[in-house]
Amino acid sequence: MTPRTVIPTLLACCLFLAAGWAFAQGQAVSVVMVGDEELVLVRVPRRDFAAPQVELLSGAKPRAVVDVDGVADWTEDYRVLAGGRRIKAVRSYLHETEHRLRVVLDLATAPSNCLVTLGYEPQGRDILLTIAVGPRPRGIP
Repeated sequence: MTPRTVIPTLLACCLFLAAGWAFAQGQAVSVVMVGDEELVLVRVPRRDFAAPQVELLSGAKPRAVVDVDGVADWTEDYRVLAGGRRIKAVRSYLHETEHRLRVVLDLATAPSNCLVTLGYEPQGRDILLTIAVGPRPRGIP
């Protein structure tokens, strides 16, 4: 293995362990720091899950907004204080009439300074939604 393959492999292992820990604790929303990235792990009830949509908002209150359609059951409306270098807090709320779960990441810096990536995969009866916020690599607009 070369350094180019070791680091992504280690990060993937850390993500897997963090996701497993969050699910074992029964938490719906967890914030985990892995290397230079801050990860938000959201356990979403499966039902008729649709691919999430992400919007980055700049201004006085920079944030990343993730909307997940097809979620009818969510009792975890709350705010998690992250206190990280890139994520200050995570808020979640279910728009019941639209069956839309909204997860808002209050960013500590402008979205132009971050690279926000989104992933999701089945975990038993639920979906694990992973939102990673890391430094924007040079050369990426």
